[in-house]
Amino acid sequence: SIRGLFPTTHATFYLVFSILSLIGLIVTSKLKMFQKYSNPNWLASTVFIFLFLVSLEIEIIDSFVNDLNNYTIKMVILGFDLLWWIIPAMRLIQAIERFIWNPLEIKTANKIPTVVRLFLATFIYIITFFAIVAFVFDQKITSLLATSGVVAMIIGLAIQVNISNIFSGIAINLERPFHVGDWVKIGSSDEGKVVDVTWRTTRIRTRNMIIVSIPNSKASESQIANYGNKDDIVEFWFTIKVDPNVNTKRVQKILLDALLSAEGVLKNPGPYTRLNEFSDWSADYIIGYCWKDYQKKNAVRKAVFTSIWTHLYRAGIQPAMQRHEVHLFKGKKQIGETAQKAENVFADLDIFSNFTIEEKKYLSKTSQTLLFKSGETIVYTGDTSRSMFVIAEGVVSVQTRLENGKMLEVASLGAGNFFGEMALLTGATRTVDIVALTDTKMIEITKENFDPLLQKHQDIFKLVDKVSASRKKDTDTQKSLNELPPKIPKDTFVQKALKKLKIVWEILIKRPDPTDIV
Repeated sequence: SIRGLFPTTHATFYLVFSILSLIGLIVTSKLKMFQKYSNPNWLASTVFIFLFLVSLEIEIIDSFVNDLNNYTIKMVILGFDLLWWIIPAMRLIQAIERFIWNPLEIKTANKIPTVVRLFLATFIYIITFFAIVAFVFDQKITSLLATSGVVAMIIGLAIQVNISNIFSGIAINLERPFHVGDWVKIGSSDEGKVVDVTWRTTRIRTRNMIIVSIPNSKASESQIANYGNKDDIVEFWFTIKVDPNVNTKRVQKILLDALLSAEGVLKNPGPYTRLNEFSDWSADYIIGYCWKDYQKKNAVRKAVFTSIWTHLYRAGIQPAMQRHEVHLFKGKKQIGETAQKAENVFADLDIFSNFTIEEKKYLSKTSQTLLFKSGETIVYTGDTSRSMFVIAEGVVSVQTRLENGKMLEVASLGAGNFFGEMALLTGATRTVDIVALTDTKMIEITKENFDPLLQKHQDIFKLVDKVSASRKKDTDTQKSLNELPPKIPKDTFVQKALKKLKIVWEILIKRPDPTDIV
């Protein structure tokens, strides 16, 4: 005890003062206006707790020294001696939580695992226990350490696997090869999302929504592939085999169009494609693209393969397959012309699904094919022309203007998509800019040519409304994510001081003259 180091003359005053101070600190800690002073409040309360403890000890012993026997006094002193070790240990653990763990969680945006917290707290309590035995009970701890060592060895042998997992868990949390929320593949286990790292296991949720618990000892010894979290960019590449008779530059252009129009593929870093090698029966092209959030791997992969198939089909290019065919024909074989005919393009559009073959032939004859260079604007915001465009080849960017004047890309449309349907059917003014991202072939349908079919196919309005509503929702979502509220400039110190002086000056001016008061 430190009772002998503290003056006893004012013990009662210090006791009352510490109690009132602690009550005041407890009350202020509950008020919102004092929340930002929680750490100084905690430090002050620690000081007053120790002041309360020492003054209470002095007050009890000095007040009852004549009324209590020696045994009772010794028990009281023993109790305070124990408190002088236990309370600092508790406050030390709280201080570590408040000044180390919490700031680390805020700074790193990662939760400190429970295993680390419990390990350090247990270590502090064990040190406190040995200190109490040595200094309070005045016992030699060498024999206790030896005995505890034997017990620890016996227990360690019994739970050596769990101990291995615990220390592996500590190593994992120190090295941080992955965080909660990351997508990982540990050893031969299926890839999954890390949902928790406990004292014994690392738990991941696979794509089948199955929770797999991997012992930390196994996780620390296994090869770990970390694919990152939802904010990390992932790259994937693969090889596709195409008919070697098709011009390689055209194939690369079509494949790049497919990647640019696939949902989820990032524009920056952008996708790429290049010719890798020729074989006896195919030309091999490497295709690479990036996306954000590894969890969307399958969805993006599906979108990419669907887009590649669509664009190759529209271009009349077939993936190469090793086979033997015998064809008899006269003249030079034409590749890629049939699929891009307007009649065949219209046949695959859902909005024309109820049109007859003759009606689609009529549209194909009356429509016109247009070519746009990369970077060329096809339609502008505010344009009143009444026509609809169908993409036969290439990719276009759908752009809208933000309040700050900047243009925002809200979608990319590739071969087989269309736009301008509302302008064609209702005469609505165009609300977005459409810009060709690559050299693009378009089929334009004008109002004059479409009106003869409109009376018979009123159901097309329902299909168009559904598409337009979906596109408008996506556009509004993109705009809301990119339009930040205007920042309100904060007053400088000088401006704040001038405002306060102005208020004081107005009060002085408005104050009534004492001579005017009757």
